[in-house]
Amino acid sequence: MISRTGAFTALLLSLLLAGLDYRVDSQRAGSSQTLMQLEQLPLQLAQWRGTELPGMGIRAKEVLQLDQHLQRAYRSATGAPVTLYLGYWEQQTGDHQAAKHSPKVCLPANGWEISESHSTVVPTNHGSIEVNELTAKRGTDSYLFLYWFFRGEQTYTQEWRALIDISLGAFMYGRSDGGIIEVSVPIRSADAAGARRTLLEFLSDFIPEFEKLNR
Repeated sequence: MISRTGAFTALLLSLLLAGLDYRVDSQRAGSSQTLMQLEQLPLQLAQWRGTELPGMGIRAKEVLQLDQHLQRAYRSATGAPVTLYLGYWEQQTGDHQAAKHSPKVCLPANGWEISESHSTVVPTNHGSIEVNELTAKRGTDSYLFLYWFFRGEQTYTQEWRALIDISLGAFMYGRSDGGIIEVSVPIRSADAAGARRTLLEFLSDFIPEFEKLNR
């Protein structure tokens, strides 16, 4: 009789072998990853009108080595501002992985003081999504950030889980592309609830457009 441990080991081995077979077959067929075209994200997202922001500095480009990135400011019909950052790697390896450049690390390194950070499920008009919610301050300016990581159509909030899934995906399917999505808004007059509403309204219009790029 096969023990539970033996059965689990056999199942895991079967999955690994199946992944290897899939990867070999894909490589023989000449399949390759398709680089997302971030510039195809519309500047007009329902009521939101976007403008391009200045690009990254030379130092940031050298550290991140992104294949593509997008930085825009969107403003609603009522004037509510939202900043969007989207970073994408065709192959996430080594230090060039979204989870290793989490805002939890990068914001303090750039002079921000984080006062609150947690994961939460936020509702949108296109279903709910789990994101990280972070409040940070630099000087007299306070901002609310929502961000998450993605690999293909999978999304993550926990850095460790994203790193593990990327490693497994690269090993089993030869695919490790993905990145990070970050949206932020200034908190005016200590109105954190109002800032959150603004970001949720933006995500309701942004998410379906991003999903079109990520199919």
